[in-house]
Amino acid sequence: MLLMACGDPVPPAPGEDVLVLELGAPNASLEQSLRAVAAKRALREDAPPPVSRLSEPPPESEPESRTVWLVEGQTISELAQTHLGSSRRWHEILELNGWTEDDARRLGVGTPVRLPAK
Repeated sequence: MLLMACGDPVPPAPGEDVLVLELGAPNASLEQSLRAVAAKRALREDAPPPVSRLSEPPPESEPESRTVWLVEGQTISELAQTHLGSSRRWHEILELNGWTEDDARRLGVGTPVRLPAK
């Protein structure tokens, strides 16, 4: 069902239930109008499922990365071993952070390091 105001520039889709309320007109309450449309829809066996024109939030998904901070003496290889399960994945950390191997050698204590989520 589409709730529209008079003069709404978006036309309804073919077969879509439309409820237009005019301000100042002697209309039933919004609740009564919505119940009437829902009852009419329930009587139609071929009624398509309701479609929302409002944007819906994206489905929750796992984050692409997480952040840790370097501590004294820690290396990128150690981070890969601890958080990714293999020290061989150090290059993924460099790539995600946009660093070269030389950059990784110059990182100081407290540097934020983005890690792949998986």
